[in-house]
Amino acid sequence: MAKAALFACARLGGYLRGAETSPPNTAVQEALSALLTPYLVGRLGVWSPEEFLKVLTNNTENPVLIWDNSTRSQLLEFLLEQQRIHIRSGESDLTYGATYVHETYTKELVIGGIFARVYNRQPDFPLENPATFVVHLLQYLLQNSQQVLCFWSSRWCCCFFRRIINKNLSC
Repeated sequence: MAKAALFACARLGGYLRGAETSPPNTAVQEALSALLTPYLVGRLGVWSPEEFLKVLTNNTENPVLIWDNSTRSQLLEFLLEQQRIHIRSGESDLTYGATYVHETYTKELVIGGIFARVYNRQPDFPLENPATFVVHLLQYLLQNSQQVLCFWSSRWCCCFFRRIINKNLSC
C-alpha cells in the first residue's frame, strides 16, 4: 500500500516520466514539498519506492535533509488533526497542507535548500548543485548584510573603546 501511495503522489504531482507521465500539478507539488520536504519530493519518480520508503522510515541528518522521529511525529500529528477537523466540520485545508512547516525546520537556517548548521558540520557533503547554493548564499548575505555589518561594527567599536580606556566592556 505504501508503494501505491508513493506512486499516486508522484503521478498526481506530475513527477513521473515515461508511460506514467502526467502534467505537473502546482497545488499538489506545493503540498508535497511542505509535507515531505522539497528534497524528498524531488526524488519522487527518481528513487525506487523501496529507496524512498527506506529514507522515510529511517533517521537522516545531512545538509539537504533532516528527517527523524520528531519530523515524522510532527507530520503525523498535523495529518491526524486535519482528519479530525474534516470529520467534525466537513471543512478541509484549501492549501492541502502547503502551508505546513515542520517545527524542527523553524529552528534551522536553510539557505537554498541546505541546512547551514548541518553543512557546517559536514562540509565535505557533496551538493547536487553547488553553484546554485553559492548564489543563494550570496543573496542571503546581501539581504542580511546590514545586520551583519552592524554586529561587526558595534563589536569593533566595543573592542576599540575597551583598548582605549582599558576597561572590561562586554561586547
